[in-house]
This record gives sequence, structure tokens and C-alpha cells, in this order.
Amino acid sequence: MILLSAYRKRGAAALAALALLASGCGPGKIIHRDYETQNGVIFCVNSTVSNLDPVSNEINVTSVTLAQNVFNRLVRYDSAQNTFLPEIASSWTVSEDAMVYRFTLRDDVNFHSVPWFSPARSLTADDVVFSFERIMDYTAPDGDGSEAAAALTRSGYDILDFRHLLRVRQYVRSVTAVDRHTVEFQLVRPWSYFLELLANTNCIISSREFYDSIPDSPKKEDYFRNHPVGTGPFRLASMKFNDHIILERNPSYWLDPALPRLSKLVLDITPNRAERMNKMLTGECMVSNQPSKAVSATGGAAKNFSSLGSETYDATMIFFNTSRIPTNSPDVRQAVASAINREVYGSVLYPHSAMLPTSMLPFDVTFFATVAHQETAAAARLLAEKAPQILRRSGIVYVYIERSSSRMGYNISRLTQLLRSDLSALGLHPRVREVDARTLSRIAARNAYDIIVTRNIFPIKMPLYKLHAMFQCVDGRPAGGNYSAYCSTELQELLDRNKYLKLKDISLEDLQAINARIERDLPMMTVSIASDYYIYHPALAGIRRSANHGLDFTEAHLLAP
Repeated sequence: MILLSAYRKRGAAALAALALLASGCGPGKIIHRDYETQNGVIFCVNSTVSNLDPVSNEINVTSVTLAQNVFNRLVRYDSAQNTFLPEIASSWTVSEDAMVYRFTLRDDVNFHSVPWFSPARSLTADDVVFSFERIMDYTAPDGDGSEAAAALTRSGYDILDFRHLLRVRQYVRSVTAVDRHTVEFQLVRPWSYFLELLANTNCIISSREFYDSIPDSPKKEDYFRNHPVGTGPFRLASMKFNDHIILERNPSYWLDPALPRLSKLVLDITPNRAERMNKMLTGECMVSNQPSKAVSATGGAAKNFSSLGSETYDATMIFFNTSRIPTNSPDVRQAVASAINREVYGSVLYPHSAMLPTSMLPFDVTFFATVAHQETAAAARLLAEKAPQILRRSGIVYVYIERSSSRMGYNISRLTQLLRSDLSALGLHPRVREVDARTLSRIAARNAYDIIVTRNIFPIKMPLYKLHAMFQCVDGRPAGGNYSAYCSTELQELLDRNKYLKLKDISLEDLQAINARIERDLPMMTVSIASDYYIYHPALAGIRRSANHGLDFTEAHLLAP
């Protein structure tokens, strides 16, 4: 890959940006030692990436923005209409038994022409088959996967949404090219979340032709992961890991030849919150995620910018295994929960954006406490007093924390220390381990855990959709990602009734009932929640939020001065 060394972004660049604004040239001019452009945007992001492949990358604002702007999926979720819309697929049908999904593909989707690859054909069903076979290889158990899976395991790469990809292997029996522009998915059993899976950030369509063109070698997977060839509105121009990624306009974008309207999009990786805010104030960046709320030393305030709220909540949750001793005891679960100071944990998990949960639900909702809530709180206080006696008899507990990216300042080492300290203070003998998503899925499959701690992303407009999957049961037995091994007919009916509703359309009574059931039996608890947000220069228009934290710049453009 051709790497340009020089996106000079500090020191002199800040002064240049100030001079640029003072000269009246306006925003959007990117000064680079190799080029200048009047029609570019710099997006200050707080997170870096391990590679440039959405399938194997961690989930954060940088990786999702790359996935949204460089690649496409079969379908996409439209939050405004609360439905799934065609993207690479022009249409689809579902069999009566919901076991077969057949997609008709557009015939005009072209892959990027880049220095490392020139496509000889447009996208076909063969590329879709290749892309999903690659996902299934990546999520295969150790010793049963391809070289891709083995390489990823050796490298230690981890992704927050691995469990979502794992379900491709769990629920998809086969992916078949029916003809050049028709692809068919055979499911293992009916699954109502299948379209959500396909719209997920990681389920991008890659080029089989490009992969086959790379010579076989131990580094083939690394090369493929770091030389993206997508179909999106932007293509990779250059990058420097942990510093910047420069995307340029795709001149052959299939959706609309007039798009994108920007010529360049630079992702400026700036982990420090105050520094991002300073760059916004000096004009060095036009967009920033999680900007500092404080006024910086250079003066100015966030009110000078337009803002864009997130469509998702980031929630850290504890799941108690209700099928194993000692966490099958409600008293033990309540005692452990009573030891968790959610305000302290929130400051560790999301140091700049934590919200204290007002309930056990993994999103921000305020309602009057139910009787059940009050009774549970009283019981928790009593349990806190006798917790050492209860838990000292419980012996060793096995706790697994899913590793995650440092997005939002997430400090997993400190989280591990807190849990170990709090559980030990209760008289337990905790064995706390940080594990990647692949290892966690194997541990869960063996039911070899007492407590699991994970981060999850919940759509603000339809939050019960994902919560429903976490308490999924089939014939009264836990299924899918039900880490708590908890089944409740009452809870299942409540979640079934509301899983497709926007938060504003769910009745207060149902929210209270769902919360009361979870508080009473405590199969899980929400430790802390946070919501991402963005500010941007008012001269920039057309930015669209993606469903998973990132921004879509397909229609972004600079307004005339």
C-alpha cells in the first residue's frame, strides 16, 4: 500500500488554520504538504483502528465511519422510517417458513479503482458469497477456521460486535449464488433479526476478485485487511496508523455520479478530548466527536457549532448466570449488585460522558419508581448488611470481562481491578479475566462462567429490539446471546410486544413492568451508560449519523459563504 507520510496536523498546522480563517478563505480547505483542496473536511476522532477491515476491526467511531463511507452492505437501516431499505440489494423475498432469504443485486455496483487494484468487473453474487464465507471463517472455532481466522486469533484482534458476526455462523446454513445477480441465504432456523444482521457495520461486501489477485503468503490476510477495496462513496488515499486516514472522492460512485460532494475526508486521530476541542476552535477540524464541554484555553464555546446527537447508547452490563451455583441464587445476585457503585464505575467506563442509569434498563429513561423497585431497593440494603455471610459460603466465582476498544475513554484494566476488589470485599473469591469476544463465546457455550461483563450498543429510537435478543428463549430454554440463561414468559411477552417500537411509543406501564421484572430477578444489571455526540462547523451540511456511532459523509457539503 502507498502510504503518504505527511499529514502535518499539529503546531504549525493550527497556526495555518487560524490564518486561513482570518484570511476569509473559509472552512474546508485542507492544507497538506502534498496537496491543498478547497472542498475537504477534517473530522477529529477520538479512536484509532487495528486495521482497515470492518469484519475484523473493533467497533468505534473511526472504524464505523470507515465502514460507512468506504463500503456498502446488502441493506441498511433507516432510523427516520424505522425500517430496512435496499443498498447493494435492489429487493429481496422471504420464504413462508422464514428459512430462505433471496436477494436480487443491483447490476451497476462498481468496486474502487485504487493503486493496488483495478477491477475487471462489477459486483456480483460471487462477491456476496465470498464476503459472508469470510465472516463465517473468521468466527469459526479455533482449529476449524481458515487461515484468516487463525491469523486474527494470533494477532489478538478483538471487535466489540463479534457476537453479532458470530450469529452469521450460528444461524446461516449456507450462502449460494443463484445467478450473477441473485444470492440466497438458507438459515438454520427462522430468525427475526436477520435483516438487522445484514445491516450491521461489519457485514460489508468485499471483492473476491481483489482477494484472489493477492499472491498467497503468510501476509495475505494482513495485506487484504489494510488495503480496502470497497464500493462506497470514498476510497482510501493514504493513512498513517494512530495518526490519520485520508479518504478521497470515489469518481465512479454507482449510487449517484454527483456524489459524494466532498473531494477529501480526513479522519484526524486525536485521542485527547481537550485537543479535539481546541482544533475545532482554531478551525483545524470541522467535525469532532465527544468534544470537551469545557471552554478551552484559546477561548470560545461549543455553542459556536452545530451539534448532532448519537442514535445509540453505549451500555456496560453485568450478566449473572442463573443456571449455575452460586449466581443461581437471587440473594447472591442482589448482594453482588448492592456492592456495585454505579457512579464510580461510570467514571471509569465513560469518564467524560457517563450517565447514571435511572433503572436497570440499558438506556436513559426516567419514570417513577414502581413498588417492585422500592421493595427491591429495600431488600438490597438488607442484603448489603448480610452479604459477607451469604457470599463467603459461595466460594469461587468466575468472572469474564469482554475486551473492548478504548472508545469513550473505556478503562478495562481499572474495571477489572474494581470488580476484583468489590467481589473480594463481599467474601467471594473472584477469578476475574479479560478475554476477547471469540474466547468469551466459547466460555459461554460451555456454560463455564458465573458473571459476564460486556459492552453493548443500543439504538436510542428502538432500544428494546436488542434487549429482546439478550433474553431470547426458545421453548422455555435460553438461546442466542442469553448470557444470563434466564427465561421469563412475562418478560418475553413484554419484549415481544415492544421490540419494534420506538422508545417514545412504548407505554410507561410496559417500561415499568420490564424494569420491575429485571430488578426483581436480577438476571443482569446495567452498570453505566453513555451516548456519543458530535459538533460540527455550521458551514457544513448533509452529515448523516450511522446506526453504529459513525458518520456518513455521502451527501455532506460545504455551504456557500
